[in-house]
Amino acid sequence: MAGLPVRCCRDACKAITFIFFPLFGLDPSLPDLACDALALACAARGWSLSQTRILLAAHGSARGPKAAEAAETFAAAMRDRLPGTTLATGYVEEDPRIAETARVFEDTTPAQPSLCLPFFAQAGEHVRDDIPDALADAGFGGDTLPVLGALPQVPQLIANALNTALSGPGIMRT
Repeated sequence: MAGLPVRCCRDACKAITFIFFPLFGLDPSLPDLACDALALACAARGWSLSQTRILLAAHGSARGPKAAEAAETFAAAMRDRLPGTTLATGYVEEDPRIAETARVFEDTTPAQPSLCLPFFAQAGEHVRDDIPDALADAGFGGDTLPVLGALPQVPQLIANALNTALSGPGIMRT
């Protein structure tokens, strides 16, 4: 009996076409949006972006490498766009932990300005609690920016991804 709802759903869904989108953090336009946000944040503080350390705070996963691989791919794309800027990653659920990365920043060049950029689509528990706690534990003296999903250009980025997916082969608009 427990398998009945699954079988019914599976049978009912045979005629439905599903489209899976790339993960939000892997959208090729996102690094540009993030770099623009960093430039604006630095300018608002009177800081030089090239002299500001960036801590990319990401989720990571104790279960497998894919989450960290996505964050590292994103970080590499940002480094390509921000030559000379120090950008390091720290994770909530795996090493290097956010506090560890923040501590390295504070131990090596404490007077240099720092920004923490949460690599998250939404401001859930990790962003509200875990990241601030880790930064405080490390004595992080920088500012924390809003999550990437809160960038004002994100709705257009999502709309563009939808339009691209829906204009693909085999998609019929009615």
